[in-house]
This record gives sequence, C-alpha cells and structure tokens, in this order.
Amino acid sequence: MPIREPTTISPDPPENRGLDYVWLREEGARLTQQLSSDFWTDYNEHDPGVTTLEQLCYALTELSYRAEIPIADLLTQEITGKIDPYRQALFPAPEIFPVNPVTIPDYRKLLIDRVEGAGNAWLWPREDPPGGVAGLYEIALLAAPAEGHDCPPDPGELVAAARRVYSSHRALGEDFHSIFVLQAVPTAVFARVSIDATLPPETILAGILFQVGLLLAPEPRRHSLRSALAEGREPAAILEGPLLEHGLIDDRELLPKARQISVQEISGAIVRNPGVASVHDLRVEVRRGNIVEPFRGNESIPVPDDEILELETAATNGEFTIRLFRNGVEVRPDPETVRYELERRWDEQRRTYPLAVEYEEDLGMPQGRWRDLKQYFSIQNQYPNVYGIGSFGLPEDATTPRRAQARQLKGYLLVYDQLLANYFAQLAQVGNLYSTEIGLQHTYFFQYLYDSVPDVEPLLKADDPVGYFDGLPALVASQDPFLERRNRFLRFLLALYAEELDPASVSPFPCDDRGTEATRLLRARLTLLRNLVPSTRDRGRGLDELEPDSDTGMQIKTRVQLGMRVRADPATAGDPPLSGHGGYIDRNFTPVDSVAGPGAPIAQGQTVAEGLLRVVQDLGSFRVGSLPGEDGAALVCRSPADDQWRLVARYPDQGSALAAAAALAGLMQDARDRPRQALYIVEHVLLRFALADGETADDEGFVYDFTLTAVIFTCASSRDDPGYRTFACEVLRANTPAHMVVNLCLPGSGQRQDFEDLYRAWREALPQRDSAALRRTSAALRDFLESCESAPCAAGG
Repeated sequence: MPIREPTTISPDPPENRGLDYVWLREEGARLTQQLSSDFWTDYNEHDPGVTTLEQLCYALTELSYRAEIPIADLLTQEITGKIDPYRQALFPAPEIFPVNPVTIPDYRKLLIDRVEGAGNAWLWPREDPPGGVAGLYEIALLAAPAEGHDCPPDPGELVAAARRVYSSHRALGEDFHSIFVLQAVPTAVFARVSIDATLPPETILAGILFQVGLLLAPEPRRHSLRSALAEGREPAAILEGPLLEHGLIDDRELLPKARQISVQEISGAIVRNPGVASVHDLRVEVRRGNIVEPFRGNESIPVPDDEILELETAATNGEFTIRLFRNGVEVRPDPETVRYELERRWDEQRRTYPLAVEYEEDLGMPQGRWRDLKQYFSIQNQYPNVYGIGSFGLPEDATTPRRAQARQLKGYLLVYDQLLANYFAQLAQVGNLYSTEIGLQHTYFFQYLYDSVPDVEPLLKADDPVGYFDGLPALVASQDPFLERRNRFLRFLLALYAEELDPASVSPFPCDDRGTEATRLLRARLTLLRNLVPSTRDRGRGLDELEPDSDTGMQIKTRVQLGMRVRADPATAGDPPLSGHGGYIDRNFTPVDSVAGPGAPIAQGQTVAEGLLRVVQDLGSFRVGSLPGEDGAALVCRSPADDQWRLVARYPDQGSALAAAAALAGLMQDARDRPRQALYIVEHVLLRFALADGETADDEGFVYDFTLTAVIFTCASSRDDPGYRTFACEVLRANTPAHMVVNLCLPGSGQRQDFEDLYRAWREALPQRDSAALRRTSAALRDFLESCESAPCAAGG
C-alpha cells in the first residue's frame, strides 16, 4: 500500500501578493503612516484604524483567492452546472481544429469515414474536362462490407451517399465530373509456399490471403483517438483536415490507386508473412469476362482507372490455389479455419471507433464546479463585538450617543463594504464579460448591501428618488464606458483564434441608422464570434448543390463585414424543440407580454440569428418559467406556425429572462423594418452545364475555371458610392481563397426579383445533372451575370 504524503502548509509567503495578508498589512501600514503621520501616531493593534486596516486586508485576500479559482469554475453556469462553449467562445478541439477538406487526402479520408460501405476512395483531376473546364474530379469508390455486414453495399446507394458527402464539403470552384464504384476483377494467385513450424498452417495461409488481398484492393486501417494521444500526438495534429467520426486515418494508409501491380510485389507480400520461408512457381490469373489473362515472373498486371483486382480466397474441393509445404511435404489447411481467420483479420482491418464518444471524453469541455463568487460577508461582522456594528449589535441598554457612534462607524465603513462587494460582483460576472451574450448591457457590476451588512437599512435612503436603490446603479453606469470595454473583451476573444475586426474591415456604409462606429463594431464582433466555427472551418467550402438553401462558407464573414445578417447562428438557430414539455409549458409558463411591455429597452450591440427571426414574431411568442427539476428561469419561444416550444436560453431569474425577451423582440422588429441587403455567391464551375454538347468555354468567352461572382443587393446610397465597390471588393478578396478570381456585381433593386427567380430555379435544378432544366437555368443565370456590369476584384481591392 503506497505511503500517503502528509498534507502541509508552506511557510513561504504566497507568490501572489494579493494572498499575502502579512505583506498587505505591512504595505497598508506604510501607506497610512506616509499619508497621515501628522495627526495619527498610534499604529498599534489596539487602534481602531489598525483594526479596520486588518479587516480590509483580510477581505482582499478572499477576493484574490476567488480570482485564482480555476477558470473552469469561473465559467461554469449556475443553472446547468456546465460551461457553454458557444456562449464563452471557447470551442472544444474537435470543433475548432478541423477544417473543410482542402487536399485530396482530406477528401479521401472524409469519403472513407462518412460513406458506409466505402472501403477506400480515390480522387484525381479530370485530364480532359468536358468543355475545357478545369477543377473537375473523378471519384472512384471501393465497395467493401461495412462493419457488421457480410456483403458490399448496392453500388447505386454507394454513389448517392458519396455524392451527398462530397457536395456538402465541396471546395469553392471545384466539382466532381463522375462518381463510380470500381469494377471488381476476379484475380487468382497460384503458388507453392514453403513454411516453417512457428505457426499453424491455417494462420499462415490466412495471413497470406489477407496481405495479398490488401495489396490488390487496399483499405485503410482506422485508429482510435486514445491510441493517437497515447503516442504523444497533439490534438491540433490529430484533428488536421476534416473531422472524422468512425476512426482516425493516417496519411500513410492512403496509398495511391495502382495503375499496375507487378507479380514481384505479390511475391513480396507473401514472403513478408510470419511463418513463410520461400515462394515458388508464382503465377497470377486475372479473369475479365470469359478471358483469363496469366501473369508471372517480371510481368505486371495493368489496372485501369475503373477497375480493382479482387483476390479469390475460397477453397475448391477443399484445396486452395496457394499450396503450403513444410519440409517438402504438402500441408492441407482446414478451409473453415482459414475462412474464420481471414474474416477475423478483415474485421480488424475494417474496425471503426466511436470517435464522438472519445472526443467528448478526452477533448471535451472541462468540467467545472459552480461557486457563488458574488457572495459577500461584510467586514463589519468581523470586528470585535464591543464595537457594536456586527450582527450582535449593541446591548439593549446602550445610550443614544453610543448608538449614534456605532451608526457613524457603520456609515464610515459602508464605503469600503460597497467597494469590496462590487469587486466580488464583478468577479462573478467573468463568464458574462468573456462571452457572446447578446443581452449584456454593462461591463461594471455592483450589488446592494442589504443582505450582507447587518442592520444597514436605517443608513440607506432606499425610497428617495436619488437614494441608494436607484442612485447606486446610476453611479456605476455613469463610470462604465460600455461600448469601449465590451469591444475590448470581444477583441480578446477573437484574438484567441487569430481573428480581428477593426474599423477598416467593417462596413462604413450603413443602409440605415445603425448607430456609431463602435456599435457597428460590437455588432459585427458578436456575430462573428457566434459563428466563428463555421466561418473558419468552412471558409473554402462551396455551396451544397443538393441543398438549395445552402451557402458557401466565405459568405459568413463577408456578410458580417458588409453589415448584413448572418443566416446561421449556432447559438440560437439550432435550438432543438423541448420535446415532452409542451403541456407543462402551456400550463405553468407565463406569457412574456403579460409581464413586460414591448417598449423595453434594447442593449447596444445585440444581434440575432435569422433562424430565430423565422421562429419568433413578437413578445407574444415568448414565455418564461422554470422547467421541471431546474432552478432559475427558462425563456422559450414558439411561432404561430410551430407546434413545439423551443428553448432560447436559461437565466438565473425571471427578470433577466424578461429583459432578454424584450431585447430579442425589439431586434427582430428592427431587422424586419430596416432595408434588406443580400449577398449571393455564384460559382462559375457550376454553370458549365450551360455548355452545349461539343461546345467549349473558349467558344463562349465566359470564364468557368476557378471564378466566382458575388452578387450584392444593397441600398442605393451604398450602391452609388464608388467607395462601396472598393470596400466590398477588399472584403470579398480577403475572404476568398487566393487561387479564385472574384467578380463583383451590384445590380439595381429593380433587378433583384429577376435575379432571385433565376438563382432559385438554378439551385433547384442543380441536383438533376444532365437535365434540360439545369442546362436552361445555368444558361439564363450565366447570361444575367454577363449582362451585369461586373469586374474582377484585384488583390488588395
């Protein structure tokens, strides 16, 4: 049994001077003597001034102690007991590190991981693209039984699944030309193999068949997250590329598709197996239809792009094509045992891992413990009872002058009490200050002394119009440069991810009265932080041709910088319905409009997702109450067309929930009332279907290769301002991959309906390739872009 080390207290002073009571007392005494030595000469412990100094120093050590509490505890929410990563903009590694596929190995990993039944996948650029349009890929899939299945999937289902995966992760300016399943070509290997006695013959033969089969039709092996972490790899390196869900795939596993395989390679795969001494009389027979092609010696087997060699492993009449010999005597392995051993090896090769569970357990958010950091215990409670200012008060027979003296001292100490209490309140708001909370209206915080200072009510003029109750928040607010300080906090959060939005990068061309520059910056920074994961992960992602409502990844930050609404906000738009609580909410929750009028003020810098705009119409859509088994208040909403309540957020009390509801409803009304701006990205490569058979891009003069057009609808004042085009080009160029050419089109408002009709019809036709509708809508949209006075945005604007 291990010896338990005794718990000790270090005699050394704390490194943090704020925790060193002795140092604080000595430094306070020094400053006191320096400032008051002309009329105060007694600095001994019995002096009331020294007693007050000691109590204040002690309270300061408590403040410093709480400030050094682990950050996980400081950010843990009281109601949920967890850290909300989107609210704090502190995203877990599996969310912030992965990116949309960039390289061919990235795409191969994603297809292997996400397409069930794809044992392997290969991509290569189309060498002779139709119409001379570059940026097109061929995607070849190796069909293999998925884990837990005996047979390969249906080829049609495999191609459809691969298209869904590719389309949702397609890079800007690129597309697939064709997706197909490789045709399996039966291949038999004949050989005489000498073996030793180290392993059973069934194990040796199964190993040979497995290694040769893997050579002919390679399938990458997956690995668990924990094994990668055990090897000492850093999360940033492990999570490079797209996020994998069923097992990590090493780049070394992604062998290129062989155009030919030599007989000598097959011989080497056999010899490398444990228990094999030598190989003789090796020949390979490839059967294509009724034709059998033999290969031996130094010959190589050609493998066309649309084929894959498939090794025949079954025994015929109890005999295998690969014969084993030990000491010159043939050994006949048991076919059933060989089959079992071979299946076991393939099962291990194809094993998957539930990475979502490992991500959560090993790379998830830390678990903190909520602490009541705001709680303040007055220093007056710590004075000796003889002072009469603590919770015991004065004796009943105390004289009126004595009571006046006690109250005078209490009033003198209230200044220190209020300062300390406010500091504790400030510390309790760290999670709000470093957050994307849209309802935040202050960066300096306070708390009243009613509950912490004994017998304090007679000293506070609570009912006076300019008294303590109303005067304290007004005083604190008067010293709070909210916009400046809030922007500084948000800049810090953005800097964690090497992001920045400065005045030069946010639109100075508002289409309506959007407030000051600081307000616009605050709104832009909040919106970007709330959408930081998709805006960085998907920056180079093109639109999903199978989803008509999808956007390109670059549109998120571009919209933020141009002062437009962002279409997706993960903190609100994705809130799931509160299944099972509908009846409880109907019976027990209070409509917000019955307890808070629509005229409630809106905090500066707040923003709201378009997803929530579609759900909520006004304050009547909100209700507030406590969900079963929870403390605090939950704010829920439901649109007239929706039959389920949706959770907006949880708050510590009903007042906070009501304020948030009023702010959100006001913002939505503001968003509906102000002129609507829009940004569309049209990738020219997806317009190539307008080309007639035999026609090339050179015949037309329209550039399809690695080019996109940004179509922006804005108010007339911005559209007619020459500086707006320059600014918009700078933003687009900064958010677009460097190899892409960006054109900017600024149509007039009268052209908007025509364009949106053309764009919508084209998007709806995209999934049906080779259709007349796609050819027609592609040509119509191309003609609109050609008629628009668009010009390329050069690097730098």
